[in-house]
Amino acid sequence: MRNIVSNNLTFPAAAEQFLKTKSAEWSNAKHAAQWRSTLEAHVYTVLGGMDVKIIQTTDVRRVLDKIWATKTVTAQRVAQRIAAILDWSTALGYREGANPARWKGHLEMVMVAPTTISTVEHQPSMPYAQAPSLWATLSETPLLISANCLRFIMATACRSNEARSATVSAPNTCL
Repeated sequence: MRNIVSNNLTFPAAAEQFLKTKSAEWSNAKHAAQWRSTLEAHVYTVLGGMDVKIIQTTDVRRVLDKIWATKTVTAQRVAQRIAAILDWSTALGYREGANPARWKGHLEMVMVAPTTISTVEHQPSMPYAQAPSLWATLSETPLLISANCLRFIMATACRSNEARSATVSAPNTCL
């Protein structure tokens, strides 16, 4: 059995140190801000004064049970964030044992699967028969970037984010 670091580390202090360590890997500062926001809104009220050594499954459940049925996607992210911070704490010797926020083989045994809670409502699609009419309308406005973007999406079936984020790196070149 390995030794646990002798000094105490509260969950918020661990979260701050984790964010300092890992935020350099993230693509933008907004990601770290989202982490902080969800931790402050949902986690610190329950785990805020607790030492990471003593956090158990029941503590994690007290956080998640409040939002699991109503904010399922957020609750999943919160669980993943708690798990990451506790994994970090374990790796540095501030706690030992299994991670009480781990989903696979742990929380999945005591909580309702998120896929059974939330129903996904997809954006409705245009009836296929109306596509030629839309194409013709978009073709009448060739100088509008948005019209050309939508025509590109229709022609390639790519995702809208991919089309909107596309850049031209070398014009007139073919692969």
